[in-house]
Amino acid sequence: MSFTPDMLVSAVSSSIAALFPDIAIFTERITAKMPERCFVVGIKRLSIRDELGLRKKLNGIFQIIYFSPQAALDQANDSNAVFFKLSELKPLYKGLPIRIGGLERDFQEGGMTVAADFSLMLFEQDDSPVMNTMEAERHNIRANNTL
Repeated sequence: MSFTPDMLVSAVSSSIAALFPDIAIFTERITAKMPERCFVVGIKRLSIRDELGLRKKLNGIFQIIYFSPQAALDQANDSNAVFFKLSELKPLYKGLPIRIGGLERDFQEGGMTVAADFSLMLFEQDDSPVMNTMEAERHNIRANNTL
């Protein structure tokens, strides 16, 4: 299974882009001038646990920082609207839904930080060669009906 955390960040970024098509999204803070209204998306915490049947359970927290325009007359209403809309996140990773368990927010440095709990179950693909099909001739099969 080829998995990187960047793939999860990309999945949640795509989901945010679908909800907010006119707002820029970054996956890391940049030192150059950022747009006045944008998102910065990353992973705050990630744990990977082996499960039965070649499965892996991923749990963690996405960190989504929303910077709102400082010229906005009512930043609180703007942030509330964005937070409410983020509750509709439905990110997919390789067609599998990433389950968002809950959102928590905090306000800092002119922006709103949203922590989104998530979980995902991954299945490892067995790439070993498939064996040829076996055929049994009818006259070679005998049933044993004795108890």
